[in-house]
Amino acid sequence: MIVDTQVHLCGHGWVTRGYLSGRGARTGAPPPGGGGGGGGAETAIMATYNRHHGTNLTPQDFHEKVMRPYVDILDATGDNMMRWMDDAGLDKCVIFGVDWAYGVTGEPRVTNKEQNKIHADAAKRHPDRLIALAALDPRRPDAIGQFIECVEDWGMKGLKLHPGTGFRVDDPVCYPIVDLCSAYDLPIYIHTGMQPTSDPTSVARLAALYPQVKMVMGHAGAQQFPERAIGACMGHANVCMGVELHQRDFVYDPPGFYKWLRRIMDFCGPWKILFSSDSPDGDAMLPEKEWVDVFRNPKTDIKFAREEMDIVLGKAAQKVFGLQD
Repeated sequence: MIVDTQVHLCGHGWVTRGYLSGRGARTGAPPPGGGGGGGGAETAIMATYNRHHGTNLTPQDFHEKVMRPYVDILDATGDNMMRWMDDAGLDKCVIFGVDWAYGVTGEPRVTNKEQNKIHADAAKRHPDRLIALAALDPRRPDAIGQFIECVEDWGMKGLKLHPGTGFRVDDPVCYPIVDLCSAYDLPIYIHTGMQPTSDPTSVARLAALYPQVKMVMGHAGAQQFPERAIGACMGHANVCMGVELHQRDFVYDPPGFYKWLRRIMDFCGPWKILFSSDSPDGDAMLPEKEWVDVFRNPKTDIKFAREEMDIVLGKAAQKVFGLQD
């Protein structure tokens, strides 16, 4: 089984103009003084896309020709996504949104609560293929009520926290919603890297307080905190990491990517590593089918056992999210 543990559905009206500007979609650079949440992310994705495909798209062309079509490819119903999954050889995907709205951008036309419901409904339409998590900022005054509704009424299977919006996951503001995850026996997917508040050390502290709650560090600490991500995994049995957006590392330096993958396997073990893409961003960097093949058929002199890659591609995710074959 192959499971991608981070994919986002897409739809019109789901983000604000400020968010798009922050990603660099409108100008190719962050707005003056930062803000908007993305911080030029789309410019970096575009650079990886151009390198991989040998193109020279401008930021505006990249946004219109490459990113915007994902509204149809990873559509709100999840229906078109089935073709995308089949083409890549994916059996299941874990899907969720990102709650930028409360702490950074303000609510878009389609609110974060509505987007959680859309992800939940897509999983209900495709119960054998999609697993939906609730994306919530724990600082929302009604975060607890929303999460209870997401789980008990909508059937969502875990929580997504994005501390890059301005909180740390070891802050007591997070404890009530983590208490619920413990009570429901549901995992938490936590963004790490890129922003100072997204430090894996905070995940390690939270994991020490809640050893019974499974936690996944998205992006494996990214480029900022890779060693801290390794340390959090080594020090806490309930912590593992996803490899999403490391497509960029592979595109720019395949030998270096495989050296890093071997290192985290050797230090943490394959059961602590989950295959993930962060698509549509990840798919724009490196098509999902090719990203799967990076693990399924590694082209490197570095030795990876077939069993290790099978664990990373799906078996570890089955354990974290309680998935059946």
